[in-house]
Amino acid sequence: MSLTDIQRLKLRDAMLMGGFGQNDFRHLMTQKMGISPQELFLVGPTASVAYSLVSWCDSQGRVDDLTRAVGEQCAGNPAVRIVIATLRNELGFQPLAPPNAVGNCPATSPSTATAASPQRVNSWPADILVRQFLINRYPDRDRLARLVEDRFGDEYDRLVTRTHEEEVKKYLDYVYKNRGFRLRPLLAVLIAEHPDSPELVDLYRELDAAG
Repeated sequence: MSLTDIQRLKLRDAMLMGGFGQNDFRHLMTQKMGISPQELFLVGPTASVAYSLVSWCDSQGRVDDLTRAVGEQCAGNPAVRIVIATLRNELGFQPLAPPNAVGNCPATSPSTATAASPQRVNSWPADILVRQFLINRYPDRDRLARLVEDRFGDEYDRLVTRTHEEEVKKYLDYVYKNRGFRLRPLLAVLIAEHPDSPELVDLYRELDAAG
């Protein structure tokens, strides 16, 4: 059974939440899945690499292996485990055993939300919450520019305006207009970068539940 478009994006997001870099992808492929690097040559921004790996595994009937490997490699990351557990349940795969060791992914703080609550997104628009987070946590614009260019290939420097706040708003406007499913992949990256911010995990879950 092939993945739906939404399931492919969720699996990509799980790797973004895990803070995957080139070494992590290489370890996942060679050590966890037995895939030769020559068999699947992955280059480009992190989000593109993750999506290409998901698509290849889907075409080869190896989604079970990939979700298992990501779950094991990110055993210490509750946010990733939630996404992987949900996907495996949707796909009819056996649940993964409880983690008995911390994996290679950065750990996130446990979320305090017990269920998704889209009402909070409606009363506090998600783009405003994310915009304020970026303004507060990325006062150095160059750091934010490097992040979005490395993860998504977005040319942040093309958005230069008079103030940092205006740049952040302009970038989020770009995200809404040019990237499917809006803020979820950006939230996934921020979850990996800021494991001390469980509110990001809550917001991702709320957006996911809201569709």
